[in-house]
Amino acid sequence: MVSIVVVLGSQPALGRLLDVEDFGLVAMVVVLTNFGMLFVNAGLPMATVQRDEITPQQVTNLFWIATGLGTLIGLIVAALAPAISWFYSEPRLTPITLSLAASFVLNGMTIQHRALLRRTLQFRQAAYIQIAAIVLAQVAAIAWAYWRYGRPDDYWALVLIPLVTSAVTLIGSWIACDWRPSMPRRGAGTMPMLSFGASLTGFDFINYFARNADKALIGWRWGAEPLGLYNQAYRLFLTPLTQAVSPVASIAVPALSRLTESPERYRSAYKRIVQPLLLVLVPGVVLGLVYAEEVIALLGDKWTPAAPIFRWLLLVGLVQPFTNAVSWIMFSHGRGREILTLGTVGAIVKVLSFLVGLPWGPVGVAMSYAVSGLIVHTPMAVWYVTRVGPVSWRDLVGLFLNVIPTCAVVLVAAASAKQWLYLGNSHTALLTGMAVSGLAWVAAVAFTEAGQYTFSAQANSAAMLSFVKRIVRCVISGVDALAMRAAVRVKYLSNVYYCFNRSFEREHHGVLTGRLRYQSGENGLSDTGHLYRLRRNTHRLEKGLIMRPRREVFARDYLAETVESFVSLYGDRCGRREDELFAWSDSVLRSYFAAVAEGLDKEIDASRRSFFAATNSTPTRPPSHSPYQRETTPLLVTIEGMLELAKRRRSVRWYDQRKVPRDVIDAAITVAGYSPSACNRQPFEFRIFDDPEMVAELATTPLGTSGFNHQFPVFVVLVGVLHAYPMERDRHLIYIDGSLAAMAFQFALESQGVASCSINWPDIAGRERRIARLLGLQPDERVVMCLSLGYPDPTGLIRGAGFNNKGAELMLRTTVDRMRRRSVPTECVIDGTSSSLYADRSALGVGTVFPCQTFLRGAARSLALRSPLFRAVALSSMRWSIPRSASSILGLVDRRDCAALLDISGYAYGDKFPAVRTRVAAETAGEYAKRGKPVIFMPQMFGPFNHPKGAAWFRRAADHATLIYAREQRSLEMVQQLLGDDKRVRIAPDITIASLPATPDAAEGSEPYACVVPNERMVEQGRAEWGDAYLSRLRHVLERVAAAGLRPVLVIHTRDPGDREMAEALRSEIGEDKVGLFDSLDPYELKSFIGGAQFIVGSRFHSIVAAFSMGVPAVILGWAHKYEMLAADFGVGELQHRGADTIDHLNSLLDRMLDAQQNQQLRQTLSARGTLLREQVEAMWRDINATLDRAGS
Repeated sequence: MVSIVVVLGSQPALGRLLDVEDFGLVAMVVVLTNFGMLFVNAGLPMATVQRDEITPQQVTNLFWIATGLGTLIGLIVAALAPAISWFYSEPRLTPITLSLAASFVLNGMTIQHRALLRRTLQFRQAAYIQIAAIVLAQVAAIAWAYWRYGRPDDYWALVLIPLVTSAVTLIGSWIACDWRPSMPRRGAGTMPMLSFGASLTGFDFINYFARNADKALIGWRWGAEPLGLYNQAYRLFLTPLTQAVSPVASIAVPALSRLTESPERYRSAYKRIVQPLLLVLVPGVVLGLVYAEEVIALLGDKWTPAAPIFRWLLLVGLVQPFTNAVSWIMFSHGRGREILTLGTVGAIVKVLSFLVGLPWGPVGVAMSYAVSGLIVHTPMAVWYVTRVGPVSWRDLVGLFLNVIPTCAVVLVAAASAKQWLYLGNSHTALLTGMAVSGLAWVAAVAFTEAGQYTFSAQANSAAMLSFVKRIVRCVISGVDALAMRAAVRVKYLSNVYYCFNRSFEREHHGVLTGRLRYQSGENGLSDTGHLYRLRRNTHRLEKGLIMRPRREVFARDYLAETVESFVSLYGDRCGRREDELFAWSDSVLRSYFAAVAEGLDKEIDASRRSFFAATNSTPTRPPSHSPYQRETTPLLVTIEGMLELAKRRRSVRWYDQRKVPRDVIDAAITVAGYSPSACNRQPFEFRIFDDPEMVAELATTPLGTSGFNHQFPVFVVLVGVLHAYPMERDRHLIYIDGSLAAMAFQFALESQGVASCSINWPDIAGRERRIARLLGLQPDERVVMCLSLGYPDPTGLIRGAGFNNKGAELMLRTTVDRMRRRSVPTECVIDGTSSSLYADRSALGVGTVFPCQTFLRGAARSLALRSPLFRAVALSSMRWSIPRSASSILGLVDRRDCAALLDISGYAYGDKFPAVRTRVAAETAGEYAKRGKPVIFMPQMFGPFNHPKGAAWFRRAADHATLIYAREQRSLEMVQQLLGDDKRVRIAPDITIASLPATPDAAEGSEPYACVVPNERMVEQGRAEWGDAYLSRLRHVLERVAAAGLRPVLVIHTRDPGDREMAEALRSEIGEDKVGLFDSLDPYELKSFIGGAQFIVGSRFHSIVAAFSMGVPAVILGWAHKYEMLAADFGVGELQHRGADTIDHLNSLLDRMLDAQQNQQLRQTLSARGTLLREQVEAMWRDINATLDRAGS
């Protein structure tokens, strides 16, 4: 089972890391190696296992024979490597074939050791070796695929699987089995074993041919697509059965071989092995027959035509485990010739059935195969095998008949579920059918004689109990779904449903406990009951006093109980008259008795006497304040101030460790106490905890705090008290009133500079019990919500932008400035996509994220002189080992401490770049999204996405994204083509367009200038003819500018040495006195200099952005579509000079630049368009800030 899980689990990983072509490439050779392995085995393992007695010399001879066969076949395969490569016209197959040839030698040296482990029943050791071999092989393959991801040799990951498997199996088998071979000798009695092995080899060869004949015939007659449908259905039918039967066979054959001399024991053991196998597998095949279409639907809609093929194959699957078990009788008795004979006849029957069904396509082949298997092959195998031996045909038929009742129950249950419980789609229908059929299977096994006999004798009771519990859970889920569908129809049935569903039992218990506590005082009510009743009734009296018109007599029904509660709490004997409730209730009651004249109602008069007698006062004393008091003096708080407070208050999850003073929290609680409350009951309590140990315990209790609950300075639990109400109808008020108070509490904290975060409290039994234990809660005290609070430590994150290119650096600085200008200033750190680190990042005050695997390799080199400690840690890739104190000194920030991810890579995701960049982006975005952090791809160029790996990784990155901004229309179309119509995908201009530094003041007498921005990549990476002409075009531009009376200035827009070398060469050629050079580390200074030019001629994208956004005309020397899109956005598409354009075209553009009138017209066009584009950038920032606000970032 472990091996199956490992193999199935590794396939998705390899499927994502490798191309389909890689699998096909290795499969071309594996077909041959699998066939060759039949002759390496030569039936020798079974010959060793099957023999009742075997000598060490016989094992030695078999070892050397197997090793010799392995070496011989390995050499033959290696010699055929060039021929295989020629046959497939694929030169890469030669090294693959030569490598896989080694596996024959390794397997030849392993065969006898594995056979001896099975013979001596050391199945656990054999299983450990198999698991280790499979796990290490899959790990090696995944590691190679990951390491060589996107490289031409990544397919070697698949070659490693058989090689590592063979090597580990060899080493493990030789360690586990202490037998060692000696020299081979004649006369050891090896020939009968070789004869038996030869028969098995013939059987394997014939079986291999028969199992692949159907595919060959379908491919020859009907082509690739029908063959694909048949092959996929065949794999779905055969693989589960093979994986289930093979482990049992590996144990059954050696065990039965030991019992051949005792027919009765053999017969009993055989039945005990086979019966549970049939009871488990055959009902599973029945379930597959009913849900064939739903199983195929798991593969996708394109595989729908395979459903009838799959169903016909499942018919023969009903007897497939049975026929496999029948063959064990011959294997265990060493009936080699009979095995060969049966295999030959069976192969002929199969091939004939394939030929009969072939004219009707894959469905016809499957149908003919099923019919022949049920009617011809299975009865023939039973008769032939049971002619001799301890197991009769009656025993075999009896084993199969015992399964029929269970299969019938499963069939009825599955068919009924499919007919009546088809919930939504095929996937849910399949799950429902499995649940119902599982229940039916458990019932059938429990109540049929065969099931009781089999599992009472076979199963460990604890394991069986665990298995039944799992089945019961599945059944309960299915029954619950059915009950809900019925209960929603009638309200009464809903009550019945919740008599059995315990979801609300804690609430029911809490409400009842609260009612009882409310009414459990000495004279009917407790002090708690009196308190909340007085609050409620005082509020009701207030409402009566302000009614218009006021009734002459009111509150007759509840006045007596109100006075009773007042007297109980605040009578002369109590002496508690200092709190606010006394002042409020005393004033309201006095106002009431003053408003209702004496003598109108006897009950009211009695209450009046009781009240004044208890308070030892006279009716003439005026109330201390009138009901519904409201200040009329102007407030200092304006609507603008309230709006600013509401905008500032956000859910902050990261805090510094400053202690929050208790008086600050108490002041906020006082504000919360004035929140609206139904009848002013205030049925809640704020429980404040700042002890680190208690906070740590509480913070891990709610859901949704994982990843940041370790640094909460203060934790608050808002507890609702259900004993504030005598009736069930008011049970929900603890949530309403508590939430109102919590909101006022958080606003009050925010006004004092303390941040907070509301934490949801779901009704989960285990967590309810834990927090009740921690807080000592009573059943009628329920948690409404939790809150964390502290002084904020806001940290944003910017990904990808480097400092090397001035455009990227300007993007970074623009983003940093925007983050710092938010309502809550947000600091930024860099999470680089490359290994570059720049010393002047400290000038921005921008930190660096740690860890980032691709970042660390370069970071260690850059920081080596500054910090040997970081060098050592970085090179060892220890992700979480730097302490926070050292991190702050080094400018490092833990990625878990970042609140959002802004990707401003500019242009990193498309076919032009390695897919590994996109993979890193996808993995990083997934890490942030998993913690609920926003992931925003800032405006940049995307695509094209023709490479499947890059497209798959970008699609995964987009799945984690909150917003994706394309920089121009073509990138938007490419992303939409990949993702579809996704509302998260938007368009926005380059963010640096909105960055407008002041232009330099023209000094008196200073000469006007024009900028020329070179790009050495135009020569290195451009077309050959364009690269040759590029330097001559730049030289021509410089000469034309100088001839027009302007000073040409070469501007270095990147630190790449190639641009500077090109500029220096041009200056030397034309004259350094004639051509200036501008090189600044500050991107704002660079943009400002470009803004002061008459025009520019540039080949760097952000130099053109800088010019156009500053209203400066520019001639674009470049052919990439990004230049075309940028010029179109600014309405000057005609200013681009492409590689194929003539020198006359360049001169015409320069004429427009040098003509004052045309230059001015271009400036007006650029300024107008720039204003519109800046408005789009501002709209984008508003959306981003709103997204960050909603996420509490």
